[in-house]
Amino acid sequence: MTSKGPEEPVALHPDTPTEVITVSIVEDHEGTAELMETLLDGTDGIRVESKHLRANRLMNHLGRLAGDGADLPDVVLMDIEMPGMNGIDAAAYLREHYPSVKVLIVTAFRSRPDLLASIDAGVKGFLTKGGGADELRFAIRHVAAGRTYFGQTPTEIMAEGFKATQITHKDDPAFWQAVEKLTPAERKVLRLLARGMSNPSIAKELRKGLNTVKEQVSTIMAALGCANRTEVALRAAENQFH
Repeated sequence: MTSKGPEEPVALHPDTPTEVITVSIVEDHEGTAELMETLLDGTDGIRVESKHLRANRLMNHLGRLAGDGADLPDVVLMDIEMPGMNGIDAAAYLREHYPSVKVLIVTAFRSRPDLLASIDAGVKGFLTKGGGADELRFAIRHVAAGRTYFGQTPTEIMAEGFKATQITHKDDPAFWQAVEKLTPAERKVLRLLARGMSNPSIAKELRKGLNTVKEQVSTIMAALGCANRTEVALRAAENQFH
């Protein structure tokens, strides 16, 4: 009986990860953070090393790892709108103090200023939530490899921003007179309205009750003589209110 020789090694598919990518999640909505961990941990060579509800907690965690001589995470998935330090400021801090850690922004907002500020802060990628687990995993691998990943949504944001620059700027004293009559709290809401944020997002950003925000939005629309939120945003853009 002929003995079998040693089996030939199985060649790995070129796309098969050969090293585990460690990821930290910074997301102030606990349910979203847990969902991201479930989608990612142990899949496609990705391991969720930690998750944090606040950016400052990530900084404390990295400080402990660095102090112990432990490995830092390869990639941080960073939300933007969070209590305390926001994701953009956190990304800039990481670039300065932990340059080996790559930041991938994962946000619910489609804001051109946020996108541009993120790029200025040195992030390596930008995704909007809801893009799907496959795109998120692909972006993580891309960023961990030292490349950048800005998918279709950032491209659309930039295109929308280009259109916004075509808005004719007006000298509208009535607009500014109306703004002066708003309370400081209402002016804060107006700034977020001008960015296209929804009532729930505004409530979360300003830590207000949703009904309070709805009342303030109604007050703002009445003060500016606008029938809807789009008109409010347009008048704000025309008058360069930000």
